[in-house]
Amino acid sequence: MVLTAQGQLVLLLIGITLEDLTPGKRPVCRHCLDRSEHRHHLAGLLGSLLLLRFTALAVGCRPAIFFQNKP
Repeated sequence: MVLTAQGQLVLLLIGITLEDLTPGKRPVCRHCLDRSEHRHHLAGLLGSLLLLRFTALAVGCRPAIFFQNKP
């Protein structure tokens, strides 16, 4: 998987730099299937940074888009 120039620009616009994506113990990005709800989501360092950034932009609350009400 490769981050495109357009993807880099989008990340910069929301405050995530390429330096933030330095690999460590976690993979930078990987696809994940939630076992309990069988929903796909983004995992790894990038997924974590996106969640933290979106939370920060929403004044410390997790936006409703991250949750789904079950009928």
